Amino acid sequence: LLAAQALQAPAAPPNATAAACSACAARSDRHGRLIEPPDQAQGAPPPGLLPSRAMKVFLTGATGFLGGRVAELLHDADHEVTALVRDPARGARLTAQGARLVRGDLADRDALAEGMEGADAVLHMAAWYKVGSNDRATAEAVNVEGTRTVLELVRDLKVPRCVYTSTVAIYGDTHGRRVTEEDRPTSPPATVYEETKRRAHLEVFEPMARAGVPALALMPGVIYGPGDQSPMADAVRLWLRGKLPSLPAGTAFSWAHVDDVAAAHVAALTRGRLGESYLLTGPMHTMVEVFDLASKVAGRPPPRVVVPAPVLRAMATMVRPFAGLLPPAYHPESLRSIAGVTIVGRSDKAERELGFAPRSLEAGYPEYVRWEVERLQAAG
Repeated sequence: LLAAQALQAPAAPPNATAAACSACAARSDRHGRLIEPPDQAQGAPPPGLLPSRAMKVFLTGATGFLGGRVAELLHDADHEVTALVRDPARGARLTAQGARLVRGDLADRDALAEGMEGADAVLHMAAWYKVGSNDRATAEAVNVEGTRTVLELVRDLKVPRCVYTSTVAIYGDTHGRRVTEEDRPTSPPATVYEETKRRAHLEVFEPMARAGVPALALMPGVIYGPGDQSPMADAVRLWLRGKLPSLPAGTAFSWAHVDDVAAAHVAALTRGRLGESYLLTGPMHTMVEVFDLASKVAGRPPPRVVVPAPVLRAMATMVRPFAGLLPPAYHPESLRSIAGVTIVGRSDKAERELGFAPRSLEAGYPEYVRWEVERLQAAG
């Protein structure tokens, strides 16, 4: 199971353009891309922000896949972006877009405070996302304590609004049911990532929002698109190189194009209700279905072996004594997290309130597969 690590629960993890909008009344940027859904452009925004003016927005995670897309949309809409970066060299694209960079990380309160000073809104998208790693301390520091620090500073500096990127993965295995924001997790977390993001959502975001911190949470599923560097993208690259012989049976996720998820983040700045959570989950598909579609696009056969969930769970138990010696792909956590699990949700609330419009997999995934094929061909 060479791609065990690559077939993980969705990240929130933790960078293209917004999805086209069929509503001609929507306000668009100079490239014709959606900035504000039509009803928001015409109606009153939530307290604290006005969609008719440029905003000062502070971003964490702006050098990542999703964060980079969000930063681009904000730039195109003429908002003023400040981004927290650990390495300024990775922020060259942000600088070219006119963003101001603040060097630091989520443990650096001074850097965070510098970035938030005078901000109209904060988009907290940074996260630790690994599967098959024993680095629990870093996961705790980034996903739990980092989120706490951001929200504390939002409160102390009186920033009007914070949009926190959580994940549908906090629910763990949904056993085939598409959860809503009203549901609570009932399955034990399969990974350190799931556990720490669940704690960040339930033990940090929710109580702090109830206490008056002006924040809301967005909860994506699997995010795909050109530029993806996630473990799920690693699986596609392994397959294109002929090194993905198998897939897990029954494993399914909610799939959304990065442009659609990014557009929802921008919309949440003016449309999201404080204290609320919004699932940004696209259509549900199994891994087998996804690779069948990719096969038709790339003209290559999909992986032929489909491994039943009991076999994967048995393997996870067998290798547990050697977890510290195994590569991430064979770590028991990796095997458990793909053993017939489903992590799927309903995005009705986000579609209704944020204008979230996830395209079908058939409409979005071929573009991504062709991008991966072109990169492979260019690399020789």
